[in-house]
Amino acid sequence: MTLTPHSKGIYEKVGEATETALCCLVEKMNVFNSEVQGLSKVERANACSVVIKQLMKKEFTLEFSRDRKSMSVYCSPTKSSKAPVGNKMFIK
Repeated sequence: MTLTPHSKGIYEKVGEATETALCCLVEKMNVFNSEVQGLSKVERANACSVVIKQLMKKEFTLEFSRDRKSMSVYCSPTKSSKAPVGNKMFIK
C-alpha cells in the first residue's frame, strides 16, 4: 500500500487486490503489538508489515482460488528474529 501526497492523503493499492487486502488486515490486526503512536500517516500505512517482514520470512504463497475462496501466505521466523514465534500462515 502507498499513501500518495498528490492524492490528498488517499491510500492506493499497489499490486493485486487480494494481496492489498491481506496487507490491510495485517495493519488492522497488529499481531506483534507494534508501536504505532506518533507515526505519520505514511509510516503508519506499513508499520506492522515492516515489523512482520523483519521477524518473518515468506516461504510461499497460496494464490486466491475460487474453490478455497481465500489467499494464504506461509511464513517462518527469520534467523535474526528473537521473537518467540513459530511458523505462521496468514489467510484472507
